[in-house]
Amino acid sequence: MSRLIAIYTDFGEHSYLPAILRLKLIENIPDCVVVDVSHDTENADFNKSVFRMKSVLANWPAGSLHIMCPEMQAATSGTLFEITHKNQQIVAADNGILTYAFEDRVNEIMPVFETTKPSTNLGWIDTFVGAAVAMQEQDQQKKFSGNRTGNHHSNRSPRIVSGFNSIYRQNNYLECSIIYIDRYGNVTLNLDRDRFGEYIGDKKFRIDVSFNSRIDVLSNSYSDVPQDQPLIRFNNSGFLEMALNRKSMAVKMNLHRLSSADLLYKKVRIVLEGQ
Repeated sequence: MSRLIAIYTDFGEHSYLPAILRLKLIENIPDCVVVDVSHDTENADFNKSVFRMKSVLANWPAGSLHIMCPEMQAATSGTLFEITHKNQQIVAADNGILTYAFEDRVNEIMPVFETTKPSTNLGWIDTFVGAAVAMQEQDQQKKFSGNRTGNHHSNRSPRIVSGFNSIYRQNNYLECSIIYIDRYGNVTLNLDRDRFGEYIGDKKFRIDVSFNSRIDVLSNSYSDVPQDQPLIRFNNSGFLEMALNRKSMAVKMNLHRLSSADLLYKKVRIVLEGQ
């Protein structure tokens, strides 16, 4: 069966570098299928990268490999780390993106490949391809011997960066972070379905969108409310999304002109009624 590989970088959509990464993966891993997920992530925008990765993870088959290459200049070493999620492997540089995405599972993030820290993007491409080949060989050993080698190449611990899953909780409210705004202006929060059930459940709640607009019910689709009215729903990635039926929620919340860096400091408060 073909090895399905997703690649995420900040090389740019019009850069030649994604093509080099794709070609080297195909040359070194027979029968692999490489899918370009994104190459336009802004520098230091871990939120967008992690959201895209988790969206793909939620819909891809077991056995897939995800190569996370954004913000490699922030790496503290040439060690690459991996974690398994939903029976899929994710590999990334030592720049904190894996601990940012899986901060409650830091002890499961393991070194998988080590080399001298590359000084160029082409060097990083060779490093990621080397890691992908090593991981493929380990998986083949597991297939035929019944166990994984587990021969990690370093005792180094991953760089710790937290924030993606952080929700500020008080008795009567939650404060969530904005992690993504799509081209329609829908605003995604870092509250997923499981934590919504844990933190809110059947409690009454409200989100004050503006001085005369609030949301106090969970919708299944945009058409649950009249045109131009606000709603919240779980999107296909399983995260809570704020939207306006046929309009831009980002514009209504004055978020559309903010940079990704500025969005990191924007919070959405969910008030728990009667608490």
